[in-house]
Amino acid sequence: MSGFSDLGLCDSLTKCCHSLGWKNPLPIQVSSIPPALKGSDIIGTSETGSGKTAAFLLPIFQHWLNSGRPKGYALILAPTRELALQITETANMIMNNFIDQDGKINNPLNVFQLVGGVSAADQAVALAWCQHHFVVATPGRLAEHIRQSSGFALHHLSTIKHLVLDEVDRMLSLEFADDLDLLLNLYERPLSCGSKDKGATFLEK
Repeated sequence: MSGFSDLGLCDSLTKCCHSLGWKNPLPIQVSSIPPALKGSDIIGTSETGSGKTAAFLLPIFQHWLNSGRPKGYALILAPTRELALQITETANMIMNNFIDQDGKINNPLNVFQLVGGVSAADQAVALAWCQHHFVVATPGRLAEHIRQSSGFALHHLSTIKHLVLDEVDRMLSLEFADDLDLLLNLYERPLSCGSKDKGATFLEK
């Protein structure tokens, strides 16, 4: 496989990659994107800077576009605020090069960051509008919202089709155990999935 289109990505996303100067997919992308597009769960091991963020974002974008761009579609968990911000930046960077059917550059994506260092009250108000497509969160802040609002989990997690745990080796440590137990128990979709109405789970190390 020599190009992003060979991996099964649509023309629009392939053009996004080319606009960013990504001429050829990297090994983690070659390995993970085709099965992810089929709805398989993915466990990937890759070094920092190897393209793993795009490896899980690109297939989720394609599923999202094909599904009519629904709200509350994907949840991406990262162990630190800094990594969550980097993931959000990468998502927007890709979609800022998205060309719609009219041939215009138009970013159709609304990513909501749920991290510390920001007023939890302000975040709750923003979430209440439910205009986000993807949520990128740290486990601690997301768990905080769930514990403080009985209706949060049902309203905001019931529509999730794709779940990503980035740097999963770190997030499986005792530091995140209680928060992850809470989140994954509420996220009732089985980890094994292949049907068309369910998306992929990504575990990235």
